[in-house]
Amino acid sequence: MTMNENDIIELLQGVINQPWLFALLIIITTFILEDLAITATALITVQNDMSVYMPVTALFIGIVVGDIGLYAIGKYSSRLPFLRRFIDNDKMQSARTTIDKNLILAIFASRFIPGMRLPTYTAIGVFNISFKKFLFTVLVAVGLWSGAVFYLFYTFGDIAEDVLGTFKWYGLG
Repeated sequence: MTMNENDIIELLQGVINQPWLFALLIIITTFILEDLAITATALITVQNDMSVYMPVTALFIGIVVGDIGLYAIGKYSSRLPFLRRFIDNDKMQSARTTIDKNLILAIFASRFIPGMRLPTYTAIGVFNISFKKFLFTVLVAVGLWSGAVFYLFYTFGDIAEDVLGTFKWYGLG
C-alpha cells in the first residue's frame, strides 16, 4: 500500500478535533514521508484556521526523533563484528575525518537533497561522530528547513496546489 498526499490529509483531518491524537499522527507521518507530513500539516492548519504552535512542534519533534533514530541505527550497527572490519580501515577513517570536519555542511546538504538523510545520518552514527554536534546541527537544520517549508505551504498553499497540482508532492520527496 502506497500512501499519498490525500491519504495523509484524510488521516490527519480525521483527528483534527483530538489535539493529542492529531499531534501523535503528525509525528508518525514524519517517519513515513517527512516533507509530505510538513506540507499536509501546513495545509490542514491553514484550512482549519488553527494555531500553528502545536502542529509545528509535533513536526519538529517527529523529524528530530527520526534523525536521532538514523544516527542511532548507524552507531549501534557499527558494533556488529562484520561491519566493524569494514569500518576499521584507512579509507573509512579518511571518510570519517572528512565527514567530521564538514559535519554542518553534510547535515544541511542532506536536509535539502532528497534521499540523502538516511545514508548521511547513518554514516555519522557509524563513525561515532559527536552526538552533541550532530544534535545541535540537526536542531538548527530542521528548524530552518521544516519551518521554511511549513511557512511556504501555510502562506501560499492554495497557490502551490493550483500551480503545482499533484507534482508538488514529488518535488518535496
